Amino acid sequence: MHELKKEFYGKLVIGAGTVYDDTAYSRALRSNADFVLSPGFSEEIAKLSIRDGISYIPGVYTSTDIQTALNNGFNFLKLFPGGAEGLNLLKAFRGPFPTVKFMPFGGVTSENATEYMRAGAVALGIGSYIANRNLFDEGREGEVLERIQKIRRAVNASS
Repeated sequence: MHELKKEFYGKLVIGAGTVYDDTAYSRALRSNADFVLSPGFSEEIAKLSIRDGISYIPGVYTSTDIQTALNNGFNFLKLFPGGAEGLNLLKAFRGPFPTVKFMPFGGVTSENATEYMRAGAVALGIGSYIANRNLFDEGREGEVLERIQKIRRAVNASS
């Protein structure tokens, strides 16, 4: 992460994911992460992030999860998991939670990115669709770039 941030200083924001305990949180800080994400809301990570001034994006899936995050001062939330059900949840949550900024994560691809953005997502969490180990292991880096371009076109088509 340090090398990427050096090379793309000011142009790249890098987060550390699956941060659910203080060990993973400390590792993310040492890696110079700009923000941390977790699959669910963690009071421990929330307190640590506030103390250290690092953005925390907790995962939510239910209205209770969202309310808990809001009650703790967090309104940029990771809707996890995404996929078809996540899209339906995003549409349903926009009404009762108009101030929440949702970032669907998991199952987001170029095929559904436009739909997510039109449904109210403010960002998209795209992991294995782009950072797919098989593509790299098989020397198919060109396909990774193609997927990035497809996502970019899908997001641009949503506006």
